[in-house]
Amino acid sequence: MTQTPEITFGDNVRVLSSPVMDAAGHSGRIGQCWGFTTPSATGMDAVDGPAEDIALSIHLEDEAFLDAFFRPEDLERAEHIGPLSANLGTSSTGAYVESAAVRRSVGL
Repeated sequence: MTQTPEITFGDNVRVLSSPVMDAAGHSGRIGQCWGFTTPSATGMDAVDGPAEDIALSIHLEDEAFLDAFFRPEDLERAEHIGPLSANLGTSSTGAYVESAAVRRSVGL
């Protein structure tokens, strides 16, 4: 049995086909992992319902602002981006400043 590589922040992923993903229109869609949540603590459910206590936040390429939470077993890593980080802080004026790694294209 082949072990699936762990999906991490910044990785490009593809949604696997299943009856639930097909019905939701997500099968085969490409997105980027922007983080994760713990459903038991946040009340956020994954598209395919609860499984283990983790759901990955996936920004879908063809959605302007809509992110969806998926169970890891509903995704495959299409491209590993490598270590990324985002930094938030304040400027000397007290305004919030964000510096983050540039998002790579997910046009796979």
